[in-house]
Amino acid sequence: MVVLLVREGKLWGLVAAHHYSARNVRFAVRAACDLLAEVVSTRIAAIENYAHAQVAVMVRRVEQRLIEATSTEGDWRLALFRNPRTLFQPLEATGAALFTAGEILTSGEVPSTPELRELQSWVDAQSFDTLFSCSSVAKANPALGLLTPTASGVMAVRLSREGSEYLMWFRKEQLLSVTWAGDPSKPMVNNDPMELSPRCSFAAWSEIVRGTALPWTSAEIVLGRAIGLALVDIIVQVHSVRLLIAEHQLAGVRASVQRSGEPVVIADARGHLLFCNHAFAALTGRVESEIAILQDVAKMFIEPQLMRQALATLKAGQPPWRGEMTLAREGHIGLPVSVRAETVPGRDGESLGFIVTLFDLPENKRAAAARRHLKGSMQRAARGHGLTPSMDGTNRGADDVMAAILTNASLAAMDIADGPIGALAATFLEELETSTHRAASLYEQIRTFTGVAAE
Repeated sequence: MVVLLVREGKLWGLVAAHHYSARNVRFAVRAACDLLAEVVSTRIAAIENYAHAQVAVMVRRVEQRLIEATSTEGDWRLALFRNPRTLFQPLEATGAALFTAGEILTSGEVPSTPELRELQSWVDAQSFDTLFSCSSVAKANPALGLLTPTASGVMAVRLSREGSEYLMWFRKEQLLSVTWAGDPSKPMVNNDPMELSPRCSFAAWSEIVRGTALPWTSAEIVLGRAIGLALVDIIVQVHSVRLLIAEHQLAGVRASVQRSGEPVVIADARGHLLFCNHAFAALTGRVESEIAILQDVAKMFIEPQLMRQALATLKAGQPPWRGEMTLAREGHIGLPVSVRAETVPGRDGESLGFIVTLFDLPENKRAAAARRHLKGSMQRAARGHGLTPSMDGTNRGADDVMAAILTNASLAAMDIADGPIGALAATFLEELETSTHRAASLYEQIRTFTGVAAE
Protein backbone atom coordinates (compact mmCIF):
# COMPACT_ATOMS: atom_id res chain seq x y z
CA MET A 1 0.00 0.00 0.00
CA VAL A 2 1.40 3.41 -1.00
CA VAL A 3 0.41 6.74 0.53
CA LEU A 4 1.41 9.84 -1.46
CA LEU A 5 2.92 12.98 0.04
CA VAL A 6 2.03 15.90 -2.24
CA ARG A 7 3.45 19.43 -2.10
CA GLU A 8 2.19 22.21 -4.40
CA GLY A 9 0.53 19.66 -6.66
CA LYS A 10 3.74 17.67 -7.12
CA LEU A 11 4.86 14.38 -5.64
CA TRP A 12 7.19 15.17 -2.75
CA GLY A 13 7.54 11.61 -1.44
CA LEU A 14 5.61 8.53 -0.46
CA VAL A 15 5.13 6.01 2.34
CA ALA A 16 5.20 2.39 1.15
CA ALA A 17 3.80 -0.39 3.36
CA HIS A 18 4.52 -4.06 2.69
CA HIS A 19 3.07 -7.38 3.97
CA TYR A 20 4.30 -10.94 3.49
CA SER A 21 0.95 -12.10 2.15
CA ALA A 22 -2.09 -10.56 0.50
CA ARG A 23 -3.96 -8.33 2.87
CA ASN A 24 -7.04 -6.16 2.35
CA VAL A 25 -6.91 -2.90 4.28
CA ARG A 26 -10.23 -1.59 5.52
CA PHE A 27 -11.53 1.70 4.13
CA ALA A 28 -11.40 3.38 7.53
CA VAL A 29 -7.67 2.54 7.83
CA ARG A 30 -7.01 3.77 4.28
CA ALA A 31 -8.89 7.01 5.02
CA ALA A 32 -6.88 7.47 8.20
CA CYS A 33 -3.64 6.97 6.23
CA ASP A 34 -4.79 9.56 3.68
CA LEU A 35 -5.57 11.98 6.49
CA LEU A 36 -2.16 11.46 8.05
CA ALA A 37 -0.56 11.98 4.63
CA GLU A 38 -2.35 15.33 4.27
CA VAL A 39 -1.21 16.39 7.72
CA VAL A 40 2.38 15.35 6.98
CA SER A 41 2.30 17.14 3.61
CA THR A 42 1.05 20.30 5.27
CA ARG A 43 3.76 20.07 7.90
CA ILE A 44 6.43 19.52 5.25
CA ALA A 45 5.20 22.58 3.34
CA ALA A 46 5.31 24.68 6.52
CA ILE A 47 8.84 23.54 7.35
CA GLU A 48 10.11 24.18 3.81
CA ASN A 49 8.41 27.58 3.62
CA TYR A 50 9.99 28.53 6.92
CA ALA A 51 13.37 27.34 5.63
CA HIS A 52 12.94 29.40 2.46
CA ALA A 53 11.96 32.44 4.53
CA GLN A 54 15.08 32.01 6.65
CA VAL A 55 17.16 31.66 3.50
CA ALA A 56 15.70 34.90 2.14
CA VAL A 57 16.55 36.71 5.39
CA MET A 58 20.12 35.36 5.37
CA VAL A 59 20.62 36.29 1.73
CA ARG A 60 19.38 39.84 2.36
CA ARG A 61 21.85 40.14 5.23
CA VAL A 62 24.72 38.89 3.07
CA GLU A 63 23.69 41.19 0.24
CA GLN A 64 23.47 44.22 2.53
CA ARG A 65 26.88 43.51 4.04
CA LEU A 66 28.41 43.14 0.58
CA ILE A 67 26.89 46.39 -0.67
CA GLU A 68 28.10 48.28 2.41
CA ALA A 69 31.57 46.75 2.21
CA THR A 70 31.80 47.41 -1.51
CA SER A 71 30.94 51.08 -1.01
CA THR A 72 33.78 51.44 1.52
CA GLU A 73 36.40 49.11 0.04
CA GLY A 74 35.54 49.57 -3.62
CA ASP A 75 35.89 45.89 -4.52
CA TRP A 76 33.01 43.45 -3.99
CA ARG A 77 35.40 40.52 -4.22
CA LEU A 78 37.42 41.64 -1.21
CA ALA A 79 34.20 42.52 0.59
CA LEU A 80 32.91 39.00 0.06
CA PHE A 81 35.89 37.48 1.89
CA ARG A 82 36.28 40.15 4.54
CA ASN A 83 34.14 38.18 7.00
CA PRO A 84 34.54 34.44 6.31
CA ARG A 85 31.89 33.48 8.85
CA THR A 86 29.29 35.27 6.76
CA LEU A 87 30.32 33.10 3.84
CA PHE A 88 30.94 29.76 5.58
CA GLN A 89 28.54 29.51 8.49
CA PRO A 90 25.21 29.47 6.61
CA LEU A 91 26.37 26.48 4.52
CA GLU A 92 28.57 24.83 7.16
CA ALA A 93 31.47 24.94 4.70
CA THR A 94 35.14 24.74 5.65
CA GLY A 95 36.49 26.75 2.72
CA ALA A 96 35.47 28.88 -0.24
CA ALA A 97 36.98 30.12 -3.50
CA LEU A 98 35.95 32.82 -5.94
CA PHE A 99 36.92 32.35 -9.58
CA THR A 100 36.57 35.65 -11.44
CA ALA A 101 38.46 37.66 -14.08
CA GLY A 102 41.10 34.93 -14.32
CA GLU A 103 41.93 35.26 -10.62
CA ILE A 104 41.20 33.05 -7.60
CA LEU A 105 40.41 34.44 -4.16
CA THR A 106 40.21 31.92 -1.32
CA SER A 107 39.41 31.70 2.34
CA GLY A 108 39.43 28.85 4.84
CA GLU A 109 40.78 25.38 4.07
CA VAL A 110 41.06 25.03 0.31
CA PRO A 111 43.13 23.01 -2.21
CA SER A 112 46.24 24.48 -3.86
CA THR A 113 45.87 26.86 -6.82
CA PRO A 114 46.75 24.20 -9.46
CA GLU A 115 44.22 21.84 -7.87
CA LEU A 116 41.61 24.59 -7.85
CA ARG A 117 42.25 25.14 -11.57
CA GLU A 118 41.68 21.44 -12.22
CA LEU A 119 38.50 21.53 -10.16
CA GLN A 120 37.32 24.59 -12.08
CA SER A 121 37.87 22.80 -15.40
CA TRP A 122 35.97 19.76 -14.15
CA VAL A 123 33.03 21.84 -12.94
CA ASP A 124 33.06 23.62 -16.32
CA ALA A 125 32.56 20.30 -18.02
CA GLN A 126 29.48 19.43 -15.95
CA SER A 127 26.02 20.09 -17.29
CA PHE A 128 24.11 22.40 -14.94
CA ASP A 129 22.25 25.70 -15.00
CA THR A 130 23.24 27.86 -12.03
CA LEU A 131 24.29 25.47 -9.25
CA PHE A 132 26.35 22.29 -9.07
CA SER A 133 26.84 20.20 -5.95
CA CYS A 134 28.71 17.01 -5.16
CA SER A 135 29.43 15.38 -1.80
CA SER A 136 32.23 13.13 -3.10
CA VAL A 137 34.45 14.67 -5.76
CA ALA A 138 36.84 11.71 -5.58
CA LYS A 139 34.07 9.23 -6.47
CA ALA A 140 32.69 11.43 -9.24
CA ASN A 141 36.17 12.01 -10.68
CA PRO A 142 38.98 9.79 -9.31
CA ALA A 143 41.55 12.07 -10.97
CA LEU A 144 40.67 14.67 -8.32
CA GLY A 145 41.17 12.29 -5.43
CA LEU A 146 43.93 14.48 -3.92
CA LEU A 147 41.30 17.13 -3.15
CA THR A 148 39.59 14.86 -0.61
CA PRO A 149 41.24 16.28 2.58
CA THR A 150 40.07 19.85 1.87
CA ALA A 151 37.41 19.62 -0.85
CA SER A 152 35.73 16.26 -0.68
CA GLY A 153 32.41 18.02 -1.14
CA VAL A 154 31.87 21.03 -3.42
CA MET A 155 29.01 23.36 -4.22
CA ALA A 156 29.48 25.84 -7.09
CA VAL A 157 27.23 28.67 -8.25
CA ARG A 158 27.75 30.24 -11.66
CA LEU A 159 28.28 34.01 -11.62
CA SER A 160 28.23 34.73 -15.35
CA ARG A 161 26.62 33.27 -18.42
CA GLU A 162 29.93 33.26 -20.26
CA GLY A 163 33.29 32.40 -18.82
CA SER A 164 34.31 30.22 -15.88
CA GLU A 165 33.30 32.51 -13.03
CA TYR A 166 32.13 30.69 -9.90
CA LEU A 167 31.76 30.95 -6.19
CA MET A 168 32.56 27.56 -4.67
CA TRP A 169 32.12 26.20 -1.16
CA PHE A 170 34.11 23.21 0.08
CA ARG A 171 33.64 20.58 2.75
CA LYS A 172 36.37 18.39 4.13
CA GLU A 173 36.22 14.64 4.16
CA GLN A 174 33.85 13.37 6.83
CA LEU A 175 34.31 9.78 7.98
CA LEU A 176 30.83 8.27 8.19
CA SER A 177 29.78 5.17 10.08
CA VAL A 178 26.96 3.56 8.06
CA THR A 179 24.84 0.81 9.61
CA TRP A 180 23.34 -1.63 7.16
CA ALA A 181 20.53 -4.15 7.73
CA GLY A 182 22.92 -6.97 7.01
CA ASP A 183 26.30 -7.11 5.34
CA PRO A 184 25.87 -5.63 1.83
CA SER A 185 28.77 -7.73 0.60
CA LYS A 186 27.22 -10.97 1.85
CA PRO A 187 25.90 -13.09 -1.06
CA MET A 188 22.15 -13.55 -1.42
CA VAL A 189 20.72 -16.94 -0.62
CA ASN A 190 17.48 -16.42 -2.51
CA ASN A 191 17.35 -14.25 -5.60
CA ASP A 192 13.55 -14.30 -5.88
CA PRO A 193 12.43 -10.67 -6.46
CA MET A 194 9.07 -11.44 -4.82
CA GLU A 195 10.82 -12.09 -1.50
CA LEU A 196 11.07 -9.03 0.75
CA SER A 197 14.24 -10.13 2.55
CA PRO A 198 17.29 -10.25 0.24
CA ARG A 199 19.40 -12.14 2.74
CA CYS A 200 18.79 -14.62 5.48
CA SER A 201 20.53 -12.53 8.14
CA PHE A 202 19.43 -9.02 9.13
CA ALA A 203 22.06 -8.62 11.78
CA ALA A 204 23.24 -4.99 11.94
CA TRP A 205 26.50 -4.46 10.07
CA SER A 206 28.53 -1.23 10.11
CA GLU A 207 31.28 0.14 7.90
CA ILE A 208 33.35 3.38 7.74
CA VAL A 209 32.75 5.33 4.53
CA ARG A 210 35.72 7.40 3.32
CA GLY A 211 36.26 9.94 0.54
CA THR A 212 33.00 11.77 1.08
CA ALA A 213 31.70 14.85 2.86
CA LEU A 214 28.43 15.53 4.57
CA PRO A 215 25.83 15.72 1.79
CA TRP A 216 24.49 19.14 0.89
CA THR A 217 20.91 19.42 2.13
CA SER A 218 18.11 20.81 0.02
CA ALA A 219 17.97 23.90 2.26
CA GLU A 220 21.72 24.49 1.78
CA ILE A 221 21.36 24.08 -1.97
CA VAL A 222 18.52 26.63 -1.98
CA LEU A 223 20.66 29.00 0.11
CA GLY A 224 23.69 28.56 -2.16
CA ARG A 225 21.61 29.28 -5.24
CA ALA A 226 20.09 32.35 -3.59
CA ILE A 227 23.52 33.69 -2.58
CA GLY A 228 24.72 33.16 -6.15
CA LEU A 229 21.76 35.10 -7.58
CA ALA A 230 22.31 37.89 -5.06
CA LEU A 231 25.98 38.06 -6.05
CA VAL A 232 25.06 38.31 -9.72
CA ASP A 233 22.79 41.26 -8.90
CA ILE A 234 25.53 42.92 -6.84
CA ILE A 235 28.08 42.40 -9.62
CA VAL A 236 25.73 44.04 -12.11
CA GLN A 237 25.15 46.98 -9.74
CA VAL A 238 28.87 47.43 -9.09
CA HIS A 239 29.72 47.23 -12.78
CA SER A 240 26.94 49.71 -13.61
CA VAL A 241 28.32 52.20 -11.09
CA ARG A 242 31.83 51.68 -12.42
CA LEU A 243 30.57 52.20 -15.96
CA LEU A 244 29.05 55.56 -15.00
CA ILE A 245 32.25 56.58 -13.21
CA ALA A 246 34.36 55.43 -16.14
CA GLU A 247 32.17 57.34 -18.61
CA HIS A 248 32.50 60.47 -16.49
CA GLN A 249 36.25 60.03 -16.19
CA LEU A 250 36.54 59.26 -19.90
CA ALA A 251 34.74 62.47 -20.78
CA GLY A 252 37.14 64.43 -18.59
CA VAL A 253 40.23 62.68 -19.96
CA ARG A 254 39.02 63.08 -23.55
CA ALA A 255 38.47 66.80 -23.00
CA SER A 256 41.93 67.14 -21.45
CA VAL A 257 43.63 65.35 -24.35
CA GLN A 258 41.52 67.36 -26.81
CA ARG A 259 42.75 70.64 -25.29
CA SER A 260 46.36 69.50 -25.26
CA GLY A 261 48.79 71.37 -27.44
CA GLU A 262 50.61 68.17 -28.37
CA PRO A 263 49.23 66.47 -31.51
CA VAL A 264 48.02 62.99 -30.49
CA VAL A 265 46.26 60.15 -32.30
CA ILE A 266 45.01 57.02 -30.46
CA ALA A 267 44.10 53.64 -31.99
CA ASP A 268 42.89 50.31 -30.60
CA ALA A 269 44.80 47.03 -30.67
CA ARG A 270 43.65 46.37 -34.26
CA GLY A 271 44.93 49.76 -35.40
CA HIS A 272 41.47 51.33 -35.79
CA LEU A 273 41.33 55.00 -34.91
CA LEU A 274 39.71 55.89 -31.57
CA PHE A 275 40.59 59.56 -31.18
CA CYS A 276 42.73 62.42 -32.50
CA ASN A 277 42.81 65.86 -30.93
CA HIS A 278 42.49 69.32 -32.43
CA ALA A 279 46.25 69.91 -32.32
CA PHE A 280 46.81 66.86 -34.54
CA ALA A 281 44.20 68.03 -37.04
CA ALA A 282 45.66 71.56 -37.09
CA LEU A 283 49.22 70.34 -37.62
CA THR A 284 48.45 67.74 -40.29
CA GLY A 285 45.50 69.43 -41.95
CA ARG A 286 43.47 66.20 -41.59
CA VAL A 287 40.27 65.91 -39.59
CA GLU A 288 39.30 62.81 -37.62
CA SER A 289 36.83 61.62 -40.26
CA GLU A 290 39.70 61.30 -42.76
CA ILE A 291 41.62 58.88 -40.54
CA ALA A 292 40.19 55.37 -40.17
CA ILE A 293 43.31 53.34 -39.30
CA LEU A 294 46.92 54.01 -38.29
CA GLN A 295 48.04 53.29 -41.84
CA ASP A 296 46.22 56.50 -42.83
CA VAL A 297 48.56 58.36 -40.47
CA ALA A 298 51.56 56.88 -42.28
CA LYS A 299 50.30 58.37 -45.55
CA MET A 300 50.62 61.87 -44.09
CA PHE A 301 54.42 61.70 -44.15
CA ILE A 302 56.77 62.19 -47.07
CA GLU A 303 58.39 58.88 -46.05
CA PRO A 304 55.27 56.74 -45.34
CA GLN A 305 57.20 53.48 -45.43
CA LEU A 306 59.28 54.55 -42.43
CA MET A 307 56.13 55.12 -40.41
CA ARG A 308 54.67 51.77 -41.50
CA GLN A 309 57.83 50.01 -40.34
CA ALA A 310 57.60 51.76 -36.97
CA LEU A 311 53.99 50.64 -36.51
CA ALA A 312 54.89 47.09 -37.54
CA THR A 313 57.60 46.93 -34.86
CA LEU A 314 55.08 48.06 -32.24
CA LYS A 315 52.58 45.37 -33.22
CA ALA A 316 55.39 42.83 -32.93
CA GLY A 317 55.83 43.83 -29.28
CA GLN A 318 58.93 46.00 -29.70
CA PRO A 319 59.70 49.02 -27.45
CA PRO A 320 58.36 52.52 -28.29
CA TRP A 321 59.67 54.02 -31.52
CA ARG A 322 61.07 57.54 -31.83
CA GLY A 323 62.36 59.34 -34.87
CA GLU A 324 62.30 62.45 -37.02
CA MET A 325 60.09 62.58 -40.09
CA THR A 326 58.61 65.15 -42.44
CA LEU A 327 54.90 65.81 -42.71
CA ALA A 328 53.59 66.35 -46.22
CA ARG A 329 51.32 69.41 -46.19
CA GLU A 330 49.32 70.45 -49.21
CA GLY A 331 50.33 73.89 -50.43
CA HIS A 332 53.24 74.11 -47.97
CA ILE A 333 56.73 72.78 -47.66
CA GLY A 334 57.22 69.57 -45.70
CA LEU A 335 57.17 70.08 -41.94
CA PRO A 336 59.91 68.34 -39.93
CA VAL A 337 58.49 66.74 -36.79
CA SER A 338 59.60 64.34 -34.10
CA VAL A 339 57.41 61.23 -33.87
CA ARG A 340 56.85 59.00 -30.85
CA ALA A 341 54.84 55.81 -31.35
CA GLU A 342 54.18 53.42 -28.48
CA THR A 343 51.93 50.54 -27.50
CA VAL A 344 49.87 50.39 -24.31
CA PRO A 345 50.02 46.93 -22.70
CA GLY A 346 47.16 45.47 -20.66
CA ARG A 347 47.31 43.45 -17.45
CA ASP A 348 47.36 40.19 -19.39
CA GLY A 349 50.26 41.35 -21.57
CA GLU A 350 48.07 41.88 -24.62
CA SER A 351 48.14 45.28 -26.33
CA LEU A 352 45.31 47.68 -25.49
CA GLY A 353 46.16 49.99 -28.35
CA PHE A 354 48.63 52.51 -29.75
CA ILE A 355 49.46 56.18 -29.24
CA VAL A 356 51.23 58.32 -31.84
CA THR A 357 52.41 61.76 -30.70
CA LEU A 358 53.95 64.43 -32.91
CA PHE A 359 56.36 67.06 -31.58
CA ASP A 360 57.20 70.15 -33.57
CA LEU A 361 60.97 70.26 -33.96
CA PRO A 362 62.88 73.30 -32.62
CA GLU A 363 62.27 76.40 -34.72
CA ASN A 364 65.86 76.63 -35.92
CA LYS A 365 65.43 73.19 -37.57
CA ARG A 366 62.19 74.31 -39.14
CA ALA A 367 63.80 77.52 -40.34
CA ALA A 368 66.80 75.67 -41.77
CA ALA A 369 64.49 73.25 -43.59
CA ALA A 370 62.41 76.17 -44.89
CA ARG A 371 65.53 77.97 -46.19
CA ARG A 372 66.75 74.83 -47.95
CA HIS A 373 63.36 74.32 -49.53
CA LEU A 374 63.17 78.00 -50.63
CA LYS A 375 66.67 77.94 -52.09
CA GLY A 376 65.97 74.76 -54.05
CA SER A 377 62.66 76.18 -55.31
CA MET A 378 64.28 79.41 -56.56
CA GLN A 379 67.13 77.56 -58.22
CA ARG A 380 64.67 75.42 -60.14
CA ALA A 381 62.72 78.54 -61.16
CA ALA A 382 65.92 80.30 -62.28
CA ARG A 383 67.04 77.37 -64.40
CA GLY A 384 63.56 77.19 -65.91
CA HIS A 385 63.90 80.77 -67.14
CA GLY A 386 67.55 80.59 -68.21
CA LEU A 387 68.84 82.71 -65.28
CA THR A 388 72.17 82.36 -63.51
CA PRO A 389 72.21 82.86 -59.70
CA SER A 390 75.25 84.84 -58.37
CA MET A 391 77.00 84.80 -55.00
CA ASP A 392 75.39 88.08 -53.88
CA GLY A 393 71.91 86.63 -54.29
CA THR A 394 71.12 88.37 -57.58
CA ASN A 395 70.04 86.63 -60.78
CA ARG A 396 71.20 87.54 -64.25
CA GLY A 397 69.80 86.58 -67.62
CA ALA A 398 67.61 87.56 -70.55
CA ASP A 399 64.38 87.79 -68.51
CA ASP A 400 64.89 90.87 -66.34
CA VAL A 401 61.47 90.72 -64.65
CA MET A 402 61.83 87.12 -63.50
CA ALA A 403 65.40 87.86 -62.45
CA ALA A 404 64.12 90.75 -60.33
CA ILE A 405 61.43 88.57 -58.71
CA LEU A 406 63.91 85.85 -57.75
CA THR A 407 66.58 88.37 -56.65
CA ASN A 408 64.06 90.09 -54.41
CA ALA A 409 63.16 86.76 -52.84
CA SER A 410 66.83 85.88 -52.29
CA LEU A 411 67.58 89.19 -50.61
CA ALA A 412 64.50 88.86 -48.39
CA ALA A 413 65.61 85.37 -47.34
CA MET A 414 69.04 86.80 -46.44
CA ASP A 415 67.43 89.51 -44.31
CA ILE A 416 65.43 86.85 -42.42
CA ALA A 417 68.52 84.69 -41.97
CA ASP A 418 70.55 87.66 -40.65
CA GLY A 419 67.92 88.37 -38.00
CA PRO A 420 67.43 86.38 -34.83
CA ILE A 421 66.20 82.81 -35.27
CA GLY A 422 62.81 82.85 -33.61
CA ALA A 423 59.43 81.25 -33.74
CA LEU A 424 58.42 83.30 -36.81
CA ALA A 425 61.49 82.60 -38.99
CA ALA A 426 60.14 79.42 -40.54
CA THR A 427 56.72 80.99 -41.05
CA PHE A 428 58.23 84.03 -42.79
CA LEU A 429 60.30 81.83 -45.09
CA GLU A 430 57.26 79.73 -45.96
CA GLU A 431 55.23 82.85 -46.70
CA LEU A 432 58.11 84.23 -48.80
CA GLU A 433 58.20 81.07 -50.91
CA THR A 434 54.43 81.16 -51.40
CA SER A 435 54.58 84.87 -52.36
CA THR A 436 57.42 84.26 -54.83
CA HIS A 437 55.49 81.43 -56.51
CA ARG A 438 52.44 83.65 -56.74
CA ALA A 439 54.46 86.54 -58.27
CA ALA A 440 56.07 84.20 -60.79
CA SER A 441 52.69 82.78 -61.70
CA LEU A 442 51.20 86.25 -62.25
CA TYR A 443 54.19 87.21 -64.39
CA GLU A 444 53.67 84.12 -66.56
CA GLN A 445 50.00 85.04 -66.99
CA ILE A 446 50.98 88.59 -68.04
CA ARG A 447 53.49 87.26 -70.54
CA THR A 448 50.95 84.88 -72.00
CA PHE A 449 48.27 87.60 -72.24
CA THR A 450 50.72 90.14 -73.78
CA GLY A 451 51.95 87.63 -76.34
CA VAL A 452 48.35 86.76 -77.44
CA ALA A 453 47.37 90.44 -77.66
CA ALA A 454 50.41 91.30 -79.78
CA GLU A 455 49.55 88.63 -82.29
